[in-house]
Order: sequence, then C-alpha cells, then structure tokens
Amino acid sequence: MANSETFSSDSTVTIGNPTKASNYADLANNTDYVEEALAKIMVPADADGRIVQLLTEVAAGSTKVLIDSNWDPASGTPAANQAIRWRARMSDSANNQDVAGALDWVMTTVTSGAEVSRLDIYTLPGSSTEAVALSLTSTLLDIKAGVIIEANNAIRWDTGVAVVAGAYSVGRDADATNQLHLNVPTGAGIELSVNDVAALTLDATTLTFIGTGIVVGDNDWIGLGASSGRVEFDDQATDEINFLLCSIGVGNSTPGSVLPSGFNNIAADSFVIDVRSVVSGDTGLFLMRSDGSLGLQVWHDFSTGDSYFDNRYDNATVSMIFRGRTAGTPVTAMSITGIGNVIMGSAALATTATDGHLYIPSCAGAPTGVPTTATGRSPIIHDTTNNRIYLYDMVSAAWQYAALT
Repeated sequence: MANSETFSSDSTVTIGNPTKASNYADLANNTDYVEEALAKIMVPADADGRIVQLLTEVAAGSTKVLIDSNWDPASGTPAANQAIRWRARMSDSANNQDVAGALDWVMTTVTSGAEVSRLDIYTLPGSSTEAVALSLTSTLLDIKAGVIIEANNAIRWDTGVAVVAGAYSVGRDADATNQLHLNVPTGAGIELSVNDVAALTLDATTLTFIGTGIVVGDNDWIGLGASSGRVEFDDQATDEINFLLCSIGVGNSTPGSVLPSGFNNIAADSFVIDVRSVVSGDTGLFLMRSDGSLGLQVWHDFSTGDSYFDNRYDNATVSMIFRGRTAGTPVTAMSITGIGNVIMGSAALATTATDGHLYIPSCAGAPTGVPTTATGRSPIIHDTTNNRIYLYDMVSAAWQYAALT
C-alpha cells in the first residue's frame, strides 16, 4: 500500500489474493466478536481457505484486539486443535536461523466448538529446540520444570478450591476453615531450607526442627490449648518454663496410672510427676547444683528394691533436715547429720513443753515377741501396765527392763 488510508468502522482491508470468495464472508453477524464497531484485516493463509484475521473491537466501553488463525468462517466455529502465534523473534539473517535463547513465542490453541482453551509460552533454552515454559487454561497454570518464578509483590488467593489429596499444591481451601494449604501426596514431605540446608521438615507424623534452637516470645506456650495441658515460657530475671494443667511422665506415657495407697485418684485438679525407668534400670529424681557437687538425690535401687534419700554434699557437718509449717515459722522435727546422728528437734525443750518430744511405741504388758534382727541396734518399748521400759538384748536374746518410778 503506497499511501496511508483511513477506513471507517465495519470496513474490510484485503491483503493479497483470496483463493475462495467465501473466505471473506462478512463476520459482522458473529456475535462472539462484533458488538458495536469492528475493523478487520484478513490475510489468506493457504489454499484451503484458512485465514488470519486481526480484529479491533470497541464494545461496552472496552477495546479489544483479537487475532484468529485457521478459522473457517463458513463453519462458524474454530477448527479443532488449531492455533494463533505471536512471535518476538531475533534472527541470524546470514544463516537464516533463530538465535538460541532469544526467541519467545506465545501460542493460543483452540478445540472444536470452543474459544481459547490454552495459552502456551515458549522459549528457546540455549538451543534451537523450542520448549514450553508455561501453559494456562481457565483452570490451570502449568509452570514447567526448570522455570524460576520471581514475584515482586504478594501472591493472593481470592477464592478457594478443594485441595486435591494426591497433588503437590499451595492454595486457599474452600472448606469452612478458610485456610491456606500447603499439600503434598502421601509419602512425601515438606522442607524449609536456608542456603540449601534443611531447617525444618514435615511429614505425615513428624515435624522436625534442625538447628540450634526454637525462640518463642514471653508467655508463649506449646500445648493442647490455652486452658489445657501446655508448656509456657515466661521471660523473667530468672526465666521460667512452666508445665500447666498437666501431669508429667518421664519414661512413661501414662503418668499417674500407678498411685500410692491413699492418694486421691487423678482428677481435673490433681497432677503428678511420674518418673520411671526401663524394667531393669534404677530410677531417680535429682535436684542438683549445675556442677553436680551438691544436691538431693531421691532414687530407687532396682537390684535390691531399696529407696534412698541422699544428701550429696560430702561434709560431716551438713544434715538432712525434716521440717514442718514452712509457710509460716518453720518447725524442725528431725535432723540426720552427715555422720549419722539422728537429732530430734532443734533445741532443748522447756520443762513446760507440750510438743517436740520423741515418742516410742508402747504395749499393755510385758513384750514377748522376738524382734527382727537389725545388726548393732536394739528395739525399745514402754510397758504401760507394769510401768517399765523394755529393751531387747540381742546378746541374751531376751527382753530386759527398767522399772519406772
């Protein structure tokens, strides 16, 4: 065309020689494309009458540019599996070939009786062979392997769809929970990495943190709920880790299932610390200084069945002290010194004292039973009928007494 021309709406410009007059049937009656004003450029494509149409459309306040290829106007529908291509091309004119890595294609395919069904974006990844980088349909955006997604803004999911259980997917679920779901199939897992080193992994049963620690805020907790069993972290001058509304099992999963006689059955406000070993091992509860030199150790010897209360400090002057009423003024009932002396109370009793005494057993009449032997020690009892103090003499194997006056 030597000179520029201006055409009114509903005009058609034909370039080249049509092989079939029917190829240029007026498309103004095709309501899929023509609403208010339409200008068309038609280019014959082949001897079968397929054509290329560039249509600019002004409709309902919007402007559209439509490009159709392989369209048979007589049928009124797109031919099956045909396509439109837009090419942004860089070529080596000397060799009449595309420059590797410098070609982008956008292709729209259609199926019989349908409008656009898929949008494919092609690239040449460093070779002359084209490869699909991305495909888009009305329901699926398919990003091919090796393609990196770079987003400079947030990714938003406006509405949710049901998560497909066997698929790798990220999306907003359509159920009542209205959550953002990160889903993998059965047998797969999720990994969060820093510099390609795993920091967190998740599978169907286990959440694993890999690193030096997990940091939580003041008074944050981990547990079953704000009013249920939980571990709370309290930021104080001396920090606190608080186990709240729960029994604690160490070495067993059913704390409180074995209780002492007379212990109230576990209720909503009854909690225990239940420490157990394996069947053949000793069990202990140790309250120790950080260097291990001082502390109280309570433990059970599996081999003998004996239980021990140990003051670990190796010093003859220290004692194990048993006290009462420590919410007010403590009362020392008994001390066991580091060299084995058993001392009742903490000072001499007043002549008028009514409490703080050592009580020994009594019986109504002379004792006749033979006490169980405890080597190096002798039992004592008060005969309240004859007013005598009896002591069992291990040498003579008989009760000896002293009369009281």
